Amino acid sequence: MNAQQNGVTHIAIEREKNTSPTSEKKPLIGLTLKELEDVAIQQGMPKFAGKQMAQWLYRKKITSIDEMTNLSLVARTKLAESYCIGRQTPTERACSADGTVKYLFPIGSKQTVEAVMIPEDDRATLCVSSQVGCKFNCLFCMTGKQGFNGHLSTADIINQVLSVEESDRLTNLVFMGMGEPLDNYECVKKTIEILTADYGLDEVVQDEEDIVLYGEFKSYSEIQKYLEEN
Repeated sequence: MNAQQNGVTHIAIEREKNTSPTSEKKPLIGLTLKELEDVAIQQGMPKFAGKQMAQWLYRKKITSIDEMTNLSLVARTKLAESYCIGRQTPTERACSADGTVKYLFPIGSKQTVEAVMIPEDDRATLCVSSQVGCKFNCLFCMTGKQGFNGHLSTADIINQVLSVEESDRLTNLVFMGMGEPLDNYECVKKTIEILTADYGLDEVVQDEEDIVLYGEFKSYSEIQKYLEEN
């Protein structure tokens, strides 16, 4: 159902079935090539099947293990017993008159986060969230007013990049959505590692990812100290 308010068109999106993580199955998105190779070996497949899975997940952006057609049917069936792709479709898409598109993604059964696609000339920048809420309550930011409700996993962050409608034409990625990226350092670091790898989305995010920090950092040395202590 579509609704318009203050010049913004809100579009409710029917979610696809059987793509999201369950309590029994682990998501494959969010795993590095090395981790996917380990999964392949554990599943009785050759090591190179890990790279095949990486290409299906991050380049071809599949939503079902059945789509990994260069893996045998037996291998796919066994893999699906313990793993799922881990993709979550957005529940809402809001389009502004200037072309900006805001997506609402479900996290668990009760939480949501936002991702925003910002078009500008020949650029398409995606602003992703790294946490549900935020601890730091900066005066200029509405997210902090919501309180902190948890870190996003690497799969949660990468899902935003893979699942927006404009995914294939993104040119830039910024961590300027909900949350403080360095407060979820390990997952953000792993996200960047995957997306900039040759098996990831390196044609989109090569060296232009931008991690925006909260205002307490005055210098790079303070950032280094924070990373060493956390």
